[in-house]
Amino acid sequence: MSSNLLPLRIATYNVLAQCYAKKSFFPYALLRVLEFTFRLPNIMREVHAMDADVLCLQEVDNWPEHQAQLQASGYDAIYMQRTRGKEDGCAIAWKRDAFVPSTIHRLELNALADEPGVPPDQIKRLLQDNVGLIVALHPVAHNQTSAKSIVVATAHIHWNPELTDVKQRQVAQVFSLATQTADATNSPLFVCGDFNTMPSDAIYSWLAGQPHHGPSGRSFAISSAYARSLGAEPEFTHYTAKFKATLDYIWFDAHRAVVMAVRALPPRHDIEMEIALPSRVHGSDHLPLAADFVVTID
Repeated sequence: MSSNLLPLRIATYNVLAQCYAKKSFFPYALLRVLEFTFRLPNIMREVHAMDADVLCLQEVDNWPEHQAQLQASGYDAIYMQRTRGKEDGCAIAWKRDAFVPSTIHRLELNALADEPGVPPDQIKRLLQDNVGLIVALHPVAHNQTSAKSIVVATAHIHWNPELTDVKQRQVAQVFSLATQTADATNSPLFVCGDFNTMPSDAIYSWLAGQPHHGPSGRSFAISSAYARSLGAEPEFTHYTAKFKATLDYIWFDAHRAVVMAVRALPPRHDIEMEIALPSRVHGSDHLPLAADFVVTID
């Protein structure tokens, strides 16, 4: 393989924060299934099975426990907790023998409320305490003094379907800063996470249906790895008794990467053996996604 081509596996996983793993939210789940000491080994089993080079996590609380498990599995990581005392946050982990981090950005999406021109009656609705992370990673196999890198971003977008405008602004902010970072370093771009957005939503169409540009004018062809590979998104990535939908995505710039394969998700009948998620097998109410790419790093 050319020295400018990099095989890469990217994964994303909303691991269900322990602060939300309540019997009132998941009445069908066994009590022990909701205990962190039961769920964490199942979460790490999924992490080990995916064997991703770069792993994006959302809804992470109990960060020291997660970090210790990731470090023992060969990953270094960065973490950002949600603002104003919220217990969970986002993380990006990478195989320490494969990458060295350079640029790191921590995004407080509450900053949208501070932008000029925001009407006073809109400020409160923009303060949802969502956060994101962006990191530029240099492949160890390449000359670390060179500018060659990949840029990976993750975020957990606000959930409320009645606040579509807030979700749109959060997504736009994440992609604006992510494309700026990739543009500045001339890097391939990957943006992963729980977007709380379905394929039928306008936000999805905005992301996938038009070119995006960096400050230099560089064009980013933003595509979903699963839709690109399979011809459509999965039937679901989130599965509870009351709500089932595709909410999680691995977005990438198709100008600089080719998706080779994606990880298969369990069929509906397997999940429904225990009604819904989480279960004795799956530690979260979301399913992990992973995709294999060949990436061009100039």
